[in-house]
Amino acid sequence: MSEMKRVLLLGTGPTSIQLAVTLKHHLNCYIGIAGRESVRSESFFEAVNQSDQLIHVSVQNEMHRAMEGTCFIDQVIKKYETIEDEWDTLIFSVTTDAYKEVLKQIDDELLKRVKCIVLISPTFGSNGLISHYMNKLNPDAEVISFSTYLGDTRWMHD
Repeated sequence: MSEMKRVLLLGTGPTSIQLAVTLKHHLNCYIGIAGRESVRSESFFEAVNQSDQLIHVSVQNEMHRAMEGTCFIDQVIKKYETIEDEWDTLIFSVTTDAYKEVLKQIDDELLKRVKCIVLISPTFGSNGLISHYMNKLNPDAEVISFSTYLGDTRWMHD
């Protein structure tokens, strides 16, 4: 995991927020969050802008207290097409049916330099789909699939 110095989270949902806090606290890496402009992401972009990119995660029980925390996001990107810079790790925190569509929106030159792609809550075949897509651009990129439980994160009511 020492290779995770510049991590871009793809998706603006609660799982991305949880992962951003966790990665900041445990790996102290540079964190970006990218999403698409939509009705659902509008509140995320507004809140992050109003808080100067400060995010907070709370937990529902004492057993998970270590997952709670606050951190600043280093970079917020409103459109996948506008992603720039060097990112060694891309973490897909979007629905599995959007994986390929999101990849198509990211510049090929950026994808050629990525070292690792992590799939949060993939379905059967997701790893193969992403690996096949990436083999054309960057056959050395590692594709890691996480368990569906990690993506079981929700927004608080109100």
